Amino acid sequence: MQEQLDALDSIISQLVQRADNLHKENEQLKQQLSDTQNELNGTRDELNQTRQKLEDTGIRIGLLIEQLTKDTNIEPIEEEPVSSVASPATFG
Repeated sequence: MQEQLDALDSIISQLVQRADNLHKENEQLKQQLSDTQNELNGTRDELNQTRQKLEDTGIRIGLLIEQLTKDTNIEPIEEEPVSSVASPATFG
């Protein structure tokens, strides 16, 4: 009878140890998830800032081109329709 109790006690101890280990692992995974989410949020903020800087730069470039065009009296380049562009066969 004592052997059975000792075996049962050993099994219970192992299960408790396993549960403790799983709990610790779960806490570590939660922390990793939290860290990853924080990093993702930081990256998202950086992306939004970069996007805004690019938009601002694009606007400034557009304004500079417009001003240069006015200052130099250059006519804006208008693209020709595709139908009026010569095909490679017309060069031969």
